[in-house]
Amino acid sequence: MIGWIGTPRNTSYLQAIWPGLAEAARRNPALRYCFVGAEPFETEGVPVEFRPWTLAGEITDIQGFDIGIMPLPDDPQTRGKCGFKIIEYMACGLPAVASPVGANREVLRHGETGLLATTPEEWAEALHLLAGDAALRRAMGEAGRARAVAGYSLAAMTPRFIATIEAAAG
Repeated sequence: MIGWIGTPRNTSYLQAIWPGLAEAARRNPALRYCFVGAEPFETEGVPVEFRPWTLAGEITDIQGFDIGIMPLPDDPQTRGKCGFKIIEYMACGLPAVASPVGANREVLRHGETGLLATTPEEWAEALHLLAGDAALRRAMGEAGRARAVAGYSLAAMTPRFIATIEAAAG
């Protein structure tokens, strides 16, 4: 299952790469998509489950994915996003496919914790590759989990937060 979690406002991000997602599903008819929090849209017969987002279900929803996606257009607003969705996917042990925009380029390590994709063709290729290779998904998921724990967990961030507060109080 290839999954995305977000808000209805960001459904356009999925629609922009839909040709690539649809192509990946045509290449691998077993592919299924789950879009949590998205506004439903026409999927041309490709199986997509549109699920409402809930705080209580967020982690369980992500844990049900095999691959997490984070498409973004390249504009001033999205360049300021923090890559949180990728961090969530990595923390749950998932490989991610994401647009190389803003913090996504820093959070996701291309070829190690996931893949970066820009064009619909790159999205189709990345998803086809990961969907067809369970060992690669597992290796990238494990590398992503290790990266999330080392760089973004509460244990990793607490000393940085304290140092920042102490420096500001100075």
